Order: sequence, then C-alpha cells, then structure tokens
Amino acid sequence: MTERILIIGGSANDFGRETESDAASYQVVNGLVKRGHQIVIADDNPYGFTTEREEIKVIETQLTAPNLVKVIVEEHITAIVASVGGLTAVRLSAEILQILGNDAPKVLGMTLPVMQAAQNTKYLQERLTQLKLPAVQTRLASNVSEAFDAARDFDFPVVVRSVAPVGQTIRLQVEDAEELEGAAETALNRSLTHQVNVDKSIRGYQEIAMVVVRDRIDTTLLIGGVEDMDPVGIHSADSIAITPVQTLPDPMFQTLRNAAFTVARGFNVQGLLEVRFAVNPANEEFVITRVTPYFDRTSAMVVTATGYPLVPVITGLMVGESLTSVRIPSIYADHTALLEPTMDHIVIRFPVFAFGELETAGIKTENRLDTVQKSVGATIGVGRSVEEALEKAIRAAHFNNRNFSPTLMNALTDNEIVEQLIHPRDNRILVLLEALRRGIPLMNWQN
Repeated sequence: MTERILIIGGSANDFGRETESDAASYQVVNGLVKRGHQIVIADDNPYGFTTEREEIKVIETQLTAPNLVKVIVEEHITAIVASVGGLTAVRLSAEILQILGNDAPKVLGMTLPVMQAAQNTKYLQERLTQLKLPAVQTRLASNVSEAFDAARDFDFPVVVRSVAPVGQTIRLQVEDAEELEGAAETALNRSLTHQVNVDKSIRGYQEIAMVVVRDRIDTTLLIGGVEDMDPVGIHSADSIAITPVQTLPDPMFQTLRNAAFTVARGFNVQGLLEVRFAVNPANEEFVITRVTPYFDRTSAMVVTATGYPLVPVITGLMVGESLTSVRIPSIYADHTALLEPTMDHIVIRFPVFAFGELETAGIKTENRLDTVQKSVGATIGVGRSVEEALEKAIRAAHFNNRNFSPTLMNALTDNEIVEQLIHPRDNRILVLLEALRRGIPLMNWQN
C-alpha cells in the first residue's frame, strides 16, 4: 500500500543537533521513494541537504503542532516519520497524536509510550518499573516549591531537567539549595508544559549506550555499544566516547544488551532504539537513564564505526519489513541486515571546544565541564588500539589548542593536577595522562 508520508525535519543545526539528522533524512527518503511512497517534508531549515531533492514536496514552516496538523490535513498525510528529526520531531508527533486522536496518521516505528518516555523521565521510570527494570529515582515538579520538596527527599546533588523541552534536553546539576531555585526556573521556562523532573544524582556512574533495532516479528539486534570515558555528571556530547565498549566484563555487557532488548519489546519499537545506562563501578548495579527512539550522534557514531547500513534497515523496519526481508543497497552482502556487527578496530569520538577562540574574542568562558553541553562539535579517530584512535582524535580536534599542549601539563603542580581531575576541564584526558606519568596515587584525586 502506497503511503503519503510526512517527514518532520530536524530544524536548523545547533549544539546537540548537527548534520546527522539531515544525512539520515536523505537516506530515509531514498528508501521510501524506492518503495513507491510519496514524501512530504516539513522543516524550518531552508538550508537542509534533503530539502533540495526534486522528487519530494518540501514545506518550509515553523515546526509547531498546529502547523503540522494543517499540513497533514491539506496534504492527506497517512503516516509520519519522526525518527530522523530528533527530539523535536518526537515531541511534535506525540502532540499530533493527542490533538487528532483516532484521525491522526500512524507514526512509523514508534508508539506513543516511547515518545512520551523520551521526553519525560518520570514516565520512563513508571514504564521501566512495569518492565521490572531499574530506573533513576525522579519526581515531577510544576514549580520551584515542588522542586525543593523533591530535592529534600533525594538529598543533594540532584539533576533538574525540562519536560517536553524547547529544542534539546537541558540537564542542570544542582549541588545545594542556593543553586536549585535558578536551575528550576531555567528548566521550567524551557518546558512547553512548564514542568521539570528532579532526578536523584548518579554522578560518578559509568555511562554506556546500546543501539538496538527490532522488527515487527520481534527479531532484535545489537548494532553497537558506546562507552563514555567520562562518568555521569558530564554532558554526553562533551564526553570522550569509545566503541566497542572496553571496560565492562562480558556478563555485565550481556546483561545490558538483554535489558535494551527488553525495553525495545516493552515499547513495541519497530526500528531504532538507543538505551542509555548508568553503571555503578563499585558493584555493577545499573539504572536506565534515557531512551532515544531517533537517529542521533550516538547512532551516527555506531554507523561510522561498524559500517552497518542502519538507516536503510530501519527504513524498511518502519514500514513493516522484517530483518530477514528488508531491502538494503546492493553494495552490502546478503543477510547483512540480520548480522550483528563485529569490529576489529577502535573508534573514538572526541569533543571539540572553542574556549580559546572565545577568549581571544574577549568573551569570558568557563571551561569546567558539567551537565550543560559546552562542545561545538566532535572529531573521530580510528585505530587498532585505544591509544592510536585517541591520539588521532585529539590531533584532529585540538591541533592548535594551547590547553592540550604537553608543555602546559609539565608546568602544572601536583595540587593543580588533582584539582583539575576532581573538577574536569576540556583537556582532562591530558591531565589524567600527566597524573599517571607522575605516579600520583589514585586516592588523591578520586571524586
């Protein structure tokens, strides 16, 4: 059956929302057009690569639910693709389903519960409890007073994040009552529902992401696992990410893999799902912190690292094909879609920071890293070892950055080394290497 499909665009590029959305959209259009579907794209970004295609209809409009409902009615839309438009597309799709009810077009590959869970950690916690999976303790707050009530229950530190945020998710680490009021007001103002989640802090836990796919007959595959070198407490975009996972023992890795499959089944996902975990390094207990049912920087990294045709595969899964029958480009071997990728190399994504350029322009900066993203992009290093991949990624990201100079590291005192390890900055990897070179005892700088 031919569908008239609306693809909700990823909007303009921004921090946390780079060109991976546009690249994925282009591939999705390829797959859907080859299957005979008619495509309409709605976006407010006039410079998108995908919107230059001639065989599709492009509607440039502000991305709001009323505007998209109008497009759906006027264009006789029968299905929506939200998996390449980031969190904005997911939020808008959920709003459309609630506005139009039974008259709403189907959202390919996603259910309303997974869309709600991607936006609201309190709802995610409730669903994970039903699935008998561990989640972060969280409380919903509609004003500053309720945020204080939640913080008193959990004790500081806590993390405040917006529900249904405008743009990308904002997460604010709050250390004490003095910081809470400002953080709560900021997060409330960024929420379309004027609500925030107050989460019990799990700072210091190890962050692991599992990217999985699932088809309509419940076949599931792990496409890749990504490990953050930095612990919880540093924004994932600012963390040094590595694939395949290096430090988890295999039984723990398999536990997380199976948990990710359980989440995909529990939300009845047909296509892509990224499940993010936080693992306590002391006892290997874990919680699930986030579900991401759309293509983002982690998915893009896994595709780059493995070569797996992720976007062509999920395009087929969204329209009801199984992993055994999904059509992928002919350059891939038979049954590629059904095989979990294995890697014989290491890939590292290293964040790019622009503190030096900003300071040169007279702009005061704070290069201490926390839960608010401060990187402006990333580079990729590929090697046969962690050391080789890391050296390549650092050189590409910060070849002319004075903060990454070994000479600067030599000039630091031991006390300065320890202070910068406890309160990490953009160059913390070189500080760590210097601490190891000097033989500074681990107990002196563990946070």
